[in-house]
Amino acid sequence: MTSSNAVLILDSDADGLPDTWEFAHGLNATNAADAALDSDGDTQLNWQEYVAGTDPQDGGSYLKVDQITSSGPVSIQFAAVSNRTYTVQYADVLAGGPWRKLADVDARATNRIETVTDPAPGAGRYYRLVVPKQE
Repeated sequence: MTSSNAVLILDSDADGLPDTWEFAHGLNATNAADAALDSDGDTQLNWQEYVAGTDPQDGGSYLKVDQITSSGPVSIQFAAVSNRTYTVQYADVLAGGPWRKLADVDARATNRIETVTDPAPGAGRYYRLVVPKQE
């Protein structure tokens, strides 16, 4: 059996970042150490920027919750990148408390603003955004 949909992804330094992505973002495709650098100083390592679909050369481009509104049900808003999935999680106790799934956001072909609503928020609830979506 043959496949007509095979895709070859070249990763010359075996750092988990495709060479084309490294070239496009000013990284060295033969230096595995650059995956563990924070090129733009936004606290996200280059490999984390790759997974999130953000720009490792732009300090304002990183995975984050952009806005939380709490008048009634809580709304969590973030910029979603095309072809990425997300999970919004919550915890009622930050230190040692378990993170629970509030909602998943499926991938779409375009960048967009996503809003997830917590219809029954607890007092002092914490939220976080995870990519890719968690099972």
